[in-house]
Amino acid sequence: MRTRPTLALLATATLLLGACSDDGGDDAGGAADDAATTTAPASDGGGTCAGTDLTYSGPGTEAFDPTSTLAVEVMEDAAYTVYIGDEEIDPDSIGIVSSPEPSADGTLITLAVTTFNAEGEPPTIELGEPIAYTDEFGGLTFRITSQAGETVNGSNMNASGDLTVTSLGDTFCAEIEYTDDEKSLSGTIEAPITGM
Repeated sequence: MRTRPTLALLATATLLLGACSDDGGDDAGGAADDAATTTAPASDGGGTCAGTDLTYSGPGTEAFDPTSTLAVEVMEDAAYTVYIGDEEIDPDSIGIVSSPEPSADGTLITLAVTTFNAEGEPPTIELGEPIAYTDEFGGLTFRITSQAGETVNGSNMNASGDLTVTSLGDTFCAEIEYTDDEKSLSGTIEAPITGM
Protein backbone atom coordinates (compact mmCIF):
# COMPACT_ATOMS: atom_id res chain seq x y z
CA MET A 1 0.00 0.00 0.00
CA ARG A 2 1.36 3.41 -0.94
CA THR A 3 1.08 5.88 1.93
CA ARG A 4 1.41 9.43 0.60
CA PRO A 5 -2.16 9.90 -0.77
CA THR A 6 -3.56 7.92 2.15
CA LEU A 7 -1.65 9.97 4.70
CA ALA A 8 -2.78 13.19 3.00
CA LEU A 9 -6.43 12.14 3.31
CA LEU A 10 -5.93 11.00 6.90
CA ALA A 11 -4.07 14.20 7.83
CA THR A 12 -6.81 16.35 6.26
CA ALA A 13 -9.52 14.51 8.17
CA THR A 14 -7.55 14.69 11.42
CA LEU A 15 -6.90 18.43 11.12
CA LEU A 16 -10.51 19.19 10.36
CA LEU A 17 -11.94 16.91 13.02
CA GLY A 18 -9.54 18.43 15.54
CA ALA A 19 -10.75 21.88 14.53
CA CYS A 20 -14.36 20.89 15.18
CA SER A 21 -13.60 20.03 18.79
CA ASP A 22 -11.56 23.20 19.34
CA ASP A 23 -13.77 25.78 20.97
CA GLY A 24 -10.88 28.18 21.46
CA GLY A 25 -9.71 30.05 19.46
CA ASP A 26 10.79 17.46 -3.99
CA ASP A 27 12.82 17.82 -6.45
CA ALA A 28 11.50 20.33 -8.99
CA GLY A 29 12.47 19.31 -12.48
CA GLY A 30 10.05 21.46 -14.47
CA ALA A 31 6.60 20.60 -15.77
CA ALA A 32 6.40 18.04 -18.54
CA ASP A 33 6.02 19.41 -22.03
CA ASP A 34 3.46 16.87 -23.19
CA ALA A 35 -0.17 17.57 -22.30
CA ALA A 36 -3.43 15.88 -23.27
CA THR A 37 -6.95 17.26 -23.37
CA THR A 38 -9.93 14.96 -23.00
CA THR A 39 -13.64 15.17 -22.36
CA ALA A 40 -15.96 12.98 -20.31
CA PRO A 41 -19.75 13.41 -20.54
CA ALA A 42 -21.49 15.96 -18.31
CA SER A 43 -24.20 14.87 -15.91
CA ASP A 44 -27.76 14.66 -17.15
CA GLY A 45 -28.92 16.74 -14.21
CA GLY A 46 -27.96 20.07 -15.80
CA GLY A 47 -27.02 22.64 -13.20
CA THR A 48 -23.49 23.95 -13.07
CA CYS A 49 -21.57 20.78 -13.91
CA ALA A 50 -19.59 20.83 -17.14
CA GLY A 51 -18.30 17.26 -17.17
CA THR A 52 -14.64 16.35 -16.88
CA ASP A 53 -12.52 18.12 -19.49
CA LEU A 54 -8.91 18.40 -18.33
CA THR A 55 -5.44 19.16 -19.62
CA TYR A 56 -2.72 17.63 -17.44
CA SER A 57 1.06 17.42 -17.71
CA GLY A 58 3.47 15.88 -15.23
CA PRO A 59 6.41 13.49 -14.84
CA GLY A 60 5.72 9.92 -15.91
CA THR A 61 2.58 10.77 -17.93
CA GLU A 62 2.79 11.14 -21.70
CA ALA A 63 -0.96 11.42 -22.26
CA PHE A 64 -3.78 11.69 -19.72
CA ASP A 65 -7.30 10.58 -20.64
CA PRO A 66 -9.50 10.79 -17.52
CA THR A 67 -12.06 8.01 -17.60
CA SER A 68 -13.04 7.81 -13.93
CA THR A 69 -13.64 10.32 -11.11
CA LEU A 70 -14.74 9.95 -7.49
CA ALA A 71 -15.03 12.47 -4.67
CA VAL A 72 -15.11 11.91 -0.91
CA GLU A 73 -16.77 14.35 1.46
CA VAL A 74 -14.33 14.69 4.37
CA MET A 75 -16.38 17.41 6.07
CA GLU A 76 -19.72 18.63 4.72
CA ASP A 77 -19.32 21.76 2.57
CA ALA A 78 -15.78 22.32 3.95
CA ALA A 79 -13.40 19.57 2.80
CA TYR A 80 -13.34 17.11 -0.10
CA THR A 81 -10.84 14.75 -1.68
CA VAL A 82 -11.31 14.16 -5.42
CA TYR A 83 -9.68 11.35 -7.40
CA ILE A 84 -9.28 11.59 -11.19
CA GLY A 85 -7.89 8.58 -13.04
CA ASP A 86 -7.21 7.32 -16.53
CA GLU A 87 -8.49 3.90 -15.46
CA GLU A 88 -11.44 2.79 -13.33
CA ILE A 89 -11.27 3.92 -9.69
CA ASP A 90 -12.56 1.28 -7.26
CA PRO A 91 -14.83 2.92 -4.63
CA ASP A 92 -13.93 0.10 -2.22
CA SER A 93 -10.30 1.28 -2.27
CA ILE A 94 -11.27 4.53 -0.53
CA GLY A 95 -11.21 4.52 3.26
CA ILE A 96 -9.83 6.27 6.32
CA VAL A 97 -6.45 4.56 5.90
CA SER A 98 -6.58 3.59 2.22
CA SER A 99 -6.85 5.32 -1.13
CA PRO A 100 -6.91 4.34 -4.81
CA GLU A 101 -3.65 3.49 -6.55
CA PRO A 102 -2.92 3.51 -10.28
CA SER A 103 -1.62 0.49 -12.14
CA ALA A 104 1.95 0.51 -13.46
CA ASP A 105 0.72 2.24 -16.64
CA GLY A 106 -1.93 4.45 -15.02
CA THR A 107 -2.08 7.97 -13.67
CA LEU A 108 -4.14 9.11 -10.68
CA ILE A 109 -4.57 12.77 -9.76
CA THR A 110 -5.67 13.65 -6.22
CA LEU A 111 -7.24 17.04 -5.45
CA ALA A 112 -7.68 17.90 -1.76
CA VAL A 113 -9.86 20.90 -0.90
CA THR A 114 -9.47 21.79 2.77
CA THR A 115 -8.35 24.21 5.47
CA PHE A 116 -5.05 23.16 7.04
CA ASN A 117 -4.77 23.83 10.80
CA ALA A 118 -8.24 25.34 11.02
CA GLU A 119 -9.05 27.09 14.28
CA GLY A 120 -12.66 26.63 15.33
CA GLU A 121 -15.11 25.86 12.52
CA PRO A 122 -13.35 25.66 9.14
CA PRO A 123 -14.71 27.93 6.40
CA THR A 124 -17.25 26.41 4.06
CA ILE A 125 -16.88 26.26 0.30
CA GLU A 126 -18.87 29.01 -1.42
CA LEU A 127 -20.12 27.90 -4.84
CA GLY A 128 -18.79 30.05 -7.66
CA GLU A 129 -16.17 31.77 -5.48
CA PRO A 130 -12.52 31.14 -6.51
CA ILE A 131 -10.34 29.36 -3.95
CA ALA A 132 -6.74 30.50 -4.35
CA TYR A 133 -3.84 28.10 -3.90
CA THR A 134 -1.84 29.08 -0.82
CA ASP A 135 0.72 27.34 1.36
CA GLU A 136 -0.40 29.32 4.42
CA PHE A 137 -2.35 27.62 7.20
CA GLY A 138 -5.82 28.64 8.35
CA GLY A 139 -7.47 29.47 5.03
CA LEU A 140 -9.49 27.40 2.59
CA THR A 141 -7.18 26.14 -0.17
CA PHE A 142 -6.38 23.07 -2.27
CA ARG A 143 -3.52 20.68 -3.05
CA ILE A 144 -2.76 18.64 -6.15
CA THR A 145 -0.73 15.44 -6.16
CA SER A 146 -0.41 12.87 -8.90
CA GLN A 147 0.90 9.36 -9.19
CA ALA A 148 2.05 7.83 -12.48
CA GLY A 149 2.70 4.16 -11.84
CA GLU A 150 5.18 4.18 -8.95
CA THR A 151 6.14 7.85 -9.41
CA VAL A 152 4.50 10.21 -6.89
CA ASN A 153 4.48 13.88 -7.92
CA GLY A 154 3.74 15.77 -4.74
CA SER A 155 5.86 18.90 -5.05
CA ASN A 156 4.17 22.27 -4.78
CA MET A 157 7.26 24.37 -5.48
CA ASN A 158 6.25 27.70 -7.08
CA ALA A 159 2.60 26.60 -7.14
CA SER A 160 -0.17 28.96 -8.15
CA GLY A 161 -3.74 28.70 -9.33
CA ASP A 162 -7.42 28.86 -8.53
CA LEU A 163 -10.19 26.32 -7.99
CA THR A 164 -13.84 27.30 -8.33
CA VAL A 165 -16.35 24.77 -7.00
CA THR A 166 -19.58 25.04 -8.99
CA SER A 167 -21.69 22.25 -7.48
CA LEU A 168 -21.86 20.10 -4.32
CA GLY A 169 -24.41 17.55 -3.18
CA ASP A 170 -24.38 14.23 -5.01
CA THR A 171 -21.67 15.52 -7.35
CA PHE A 172 -18.52 17.61 -6.86
CA CYS A 173 -18.04 19.94 -9.84
CA ALA A 174 -15.29 22.50 -10.27
CA GLU A 175 -13.13 24.53 -12.63
CA ILE A 176 -9.38 24.52 -12.04
CA GLU A 177 -6.25 26.33 -13.27
CA TYR A 178 -3.11 25.12 -11.49
CA THR A 179 0.62 24.90 -12.12
CA ASP A 180 3.80 24.17 -10.16
CA ASP A 181 7.37 23.31 -11.09
CA GLU A 182 6.55 19.69 -11.97
CA LYS A 183 2.92 19.53 -13.08
CA SER A 184 -0.09 21.47 -14.33
CA LEU A 185 -3.83 20.84 -14.41
CA SER A 186 -6.57 22.91 -16.02
CA GLY A 187 -10.20 22.48 -17.06
CA THR A 188 -13.36 21.16 -15.47
CA ILE A 189 -14.05 18.29 -13.07
CA GLU A 190 -17.24 16.39 -12.37
CA ALA A 191 -17.03 13.62 -9.76
CA PRO A 192 -19.78 11.68 -7.99
CA ILE A 193 -19.47 11.91 -4.21
CA THR A 194 -19.07 8.58 -2.45
CA GLY A 195 -18.65 7.55 1.18
CA MET A 196 -15.52 6.24 2.89
